[in-house]
Amino acid sequence: TGSIVSSTVALEEGRESGDLQAQPLTNSPDPQEENKAIISVLAISRDGAFLATAADDKIMKLWDMDSWKCLGSRTLERRSNGLDFNKDSSYIVTADKFGDVYNLPRVTEDVVEPQSSEKADEADELYSKDLILGHVSMVTDVTLTEDNKFVITSDRDEHIRVSRYPKGHIIETYCLGHTSFVTTIRLLPGTSQKYLISGAGDATIRVWEFLKGQQVQVFDIRETLGMPPVEDDAEEDVTVHSIAISATNQIVVVLERMNKMLILNWNETETKVELVKVLELDGYALGADFDHSGKLWVSIVPEDDADEGSEPVKQTRLVAVYDQEFNLCEDLAKYVNVFGSKTVQEIPELFQIEGLRKHTTDWRELKKAREEREALRAAEGPDAVPNKKRKRSSRRMPEQLEQPDSETA
Repeated sequence: TGSIVSSTVALEEGRESGDLQAQPLTNSPDPQEENKAIISVLAISRDGAFLATAADDKIMKLWDMDSWKCLGSRTLERRSNGLDFNKDSSYIVTADKFGDVYNLPRVTEDVVEPQSSEKADEADELYSKDLILGHVSMVTDVTLTEDNKFVITSDRDEHIRVSRYPKGHIIETYCLGHTSFVTTIRLLPGTSQKYLISGAGDATIRVWEFLKGQQVQVFDIRETLGMPPVEDDAEEDVTVHSIAISATNQIVVVLERMNKMLILNWNETETKVELVKVLELDGYALGADFDHSGKLWVSIVPEDDADEGSEPVKQTRLVAVYDQEFNLCEDLAKYVNVFGSKTVQEIPELFQIEGLRKHTTDWRELKKAREEREALRAAEGPDAVPNKKRKRSSRRMPEQLEQPDSETA
């Protein structure tokens, strides 16, 4: 998935010589322990002792962060969209694509999928006891407050819900304001511990006083990037992929399928996020996070749509590292990028969040409109703006497009 959470390699040691050589991967997990499917979500416990992963095959695994040994696994009811540990790591909260949120005890033994129908019914009954709340649409993210009193969830229907924990059926309030699916929610650091930041598919980042359900700021991404307002009939918009927050209140916002990231600062006194800079990348960001020293780590995938007629550029940098002033740490990034690689049989779909968008137009009409736009641009001649630069224009329907003159067509 491109998410960055930790490393088993001592990257700071022995790299001063400049003699960097590609190294073999030596820490592959035991075949009995490794994930058999794509890992979709993961979470680290607050004390840094455990890592929980959930894959597309509905298997959730618990790992020891010191030894990187698998402590146990269990089969979830459905594929997980979000994970979080409670305060003392005794429970793991998981949210799934059907809108259910479960509070599962941290287990160290394997809980295998039952084979017989009798055992399956028994497992379903036990599993239902762990259900703490439900949404009517897909849950997209989940987080617990530091005091363990509330669980906050977001969904595809633009809702953010604040519920009691672990008695999730008691709803404290809603945070309403997003106009498209909510992708990510994070608690903001500070003395008050009462603010939440959220990102969505409506090209905005919003700050909430979550216990009051009060929206305190709307940060317009399109305006920040100098993009024109989206048209009413547009089928796409800027989408926030993920948000990471440093110990010094710096915030990085990863944008879906864009070679830019936003660097913000959380000003608790003024109760707002402030733009620090727009970070330009040489590819699309898949994930980003800060390490203990304040460095920003970004996983990058090459842009897959080179300009028509040009040779695609071979992208070898898969990870970029920035210091606290957001200058590129070339030596450290180079060391990581030559460390090694592993061949996979099939590259998974890396950009799936946009699939949450609710399209009001039939896909056949969208395809026809896209083909007509391409024909129109081709008719404009070689001086036309390349497709790559115009990719995010509005999705107008064929009857709304200006048809080319017969002489030029």
